[in-house]
Amino acid sequence: MAKAGYYFAQRAYRAVLTSFVRTDDGMLELWVTNSGRVAESLDLRVEVATFAGARIVDEQVAVVAPAASSRCVWSAAASDYGPGPDRYAWVSEASARTEPNRLFFAPLKDLPLASGGIELCVGPNTDGPNAFGPNTAGTAELTLTSLGYSYLARVYAPAPGVTFSRNYLDLRDGQEATIIVRGLPEGFDPAGLRAAAYGGRR
Repeated sequence: MAKAGYYFAQRAYRAVLTSFVRTDDGMLELWVTNSGRVAESLDLRVEVATFAGARIVDEQVAVVAPAASSRCVWSAAASDYGPGPDRYAWVSEASARTEPNRLFFAPLKDLPLASGGIELCVGPNTDGPNAFGPNTAGTAELTLTSLGYSYLARVYAPAPGVTFSRNYLDLRDGQEATIIVRGLPEGFDPAGLRAAAYGGRR
């Protein structure tokens, strides 16, 4: 299985990226970077929420990101979002044109992540052609469901050579992610796969 850095790089090399920046005076800014050759219309949702589930900020931001550009598209004063270790900023896009991103307001050791957990549901595994196409022996579909905030939710590989379509994800309470796993050993029951999140319940 590839290490976490591979999956971070996979996301970082997408043409359109969103990222939060905190300025010296405490402003929280959202930047959109488009390294592609065409403009992209984005329907962004910007949130500041507590790990316990309370929403502090929840705004829709419609953006047109010109090609080869990087600019601030939203901002909030510290008095509007109240930075602290009990909360985080989150941005998502309605049609998944860009990956969700987040910003913590304190070091990892100070964040209340211990209550997070991952529920794993396994779809089909096959020894021959199926919905995944021909020559897909040892392929299965996994659905991860987050119980609480799950930081770096990941599925563990049961053997060398097993690969995942994506892994090491941040998922919020109730959020789901679908992962395709390939290269499972012959006869391996994918129900034996394990998932966990950093600092959370296993």
